[in-house]
Amino acid sequence: MDRMSSKFKAGGLTLIELMITLAILAVTVTAAAPAMQQLVHGSALRTQASRLLDAINLARSEAVLRNIPVTLCPSTMAVSGQPTCAGRFADGWIVFTNRNRDGVVDAESDEVIRAFAALPTGYSLTNLAGTRAASDPITYLPDG
Repeated sequence: MDRMSSKFKAGGLTLIELMITLAILAVTVTAAAPAMQQLVHGSALRTQASRLLDAINLARSEAVLRNIPVTLCPSTMAVSGQPTCAGRFADGWIVFTNRNRDGVVDAESDEVIRAFAALPTGYSLTNLAGTRAASDPITYLPDG
């Protein structure tokens, strides 16, 4: 009998060891979940801010490149297909040439350079004071 028991040495975890390991894992996951959620939310926020910054940089570079005024304004064109400046930046925005600097897309003289989709649900864009939604157009002149 001694011979058999020495031949087949038991390996693995006991039930107590497994329960302790699972308890430690549960505590670790519970502590890390909020930090992970903040990380994901922060990344998504930076992505949306980067989209708007890309549009601002595009408007400026196109104004210099084309040597005409270029405007960035809020628009729902990505959804409606109509290039109009209206609404809030959270609804989407467009970059277009604006030869007469009136902030209106004139079909005969202006060209929509790019339309951007709306911000995802739960995101908004407000002025620096946080008192109202940002909705004013930004126009760059040919000198940047």
